[in-house]
Amino acid sequence: MKTAAERKKNNPKRFTKEDRSILLALRPVVRGLAAFWGDRCEVLLHSLEDLAQSVVQIENGYVTGRSVGSPVTDLTLQILRKAEQHVADQVGDREPDFRVYSSKTADGRPLRCVTMVVRNDNRPIAMLCISFDLSVPLHHVLRTLAPVADTESDRADSPEYYMMSAEELVKRSLDLAIRKATAKRGVSPQAKNRAIVGELYRQGIFDIKRAVDMVSAELGVSRFTVYSYLRDLRNEGEVINE
Repeated sequence: MKTAAERKKNNPKRFTKEDRSILLALRPVVRGLAAFWGDRCEVLLHSLEDLAQSVVQIENGYVTGRSVGSPVTDLTLQILRKAEQHVADQVGDREPDFRVYSSKTADGRPLRCVTMVVRNDNRPIAMLCISFDLSVPLHHVLRTLAPVADTESDRADSPEYYMMSAEELVKRSLDLAIRKATAKRGVSPQAKNRAIVGELYRQGIFDIKRAVDMVSAELGVSRFTVYSYLRDLRNEGEVINE
């Protein structure tokens, strides 16, 4: 049986529950970045709890040949040491918690990399690393970033508009909801207003500050009426992403 001193030596940075929660929250980030950049972009997450087997998640690991359980690299250690030397009360002097650099795989393929330090408060607890294989033909990269299959239905399924303010976001969403509700004939004004509020609720618009005020003013009803519609929707079990 190992002594307490031996356990501490083998695991010198025992993580808290909050540390592990942060790592868990980063898992969709790893998957999302890899999906965005394509199959020649490796994205991995290092946990700094155990440097000997620090890789806890990896996508497209064939780029460098690593897998879950692989250790940190020598450069990652250098970045970590610098990060640990700069504390919270020296933020103004602290070097950026990331490094962009060029590297090579074991078989000589060039890589463009970035390693980013993830902190819990001031303590480095993880590193998020991206390594892009520059040996990939340009047409392969362009096909990944700009898929040919860009149909009208694709765009309709996932519209995205880039707003400059929260007010603009609420106003546009409200205009679309009004247009949708108005397209239905034979609907009473009260039912139409309720449908509009329901549409905005399912979109999550009421999570925006002052959205209730803007919607009530546009519909010509009181804030109490909007809140009443929202209360009814919640009681009926409707959910935002329904």
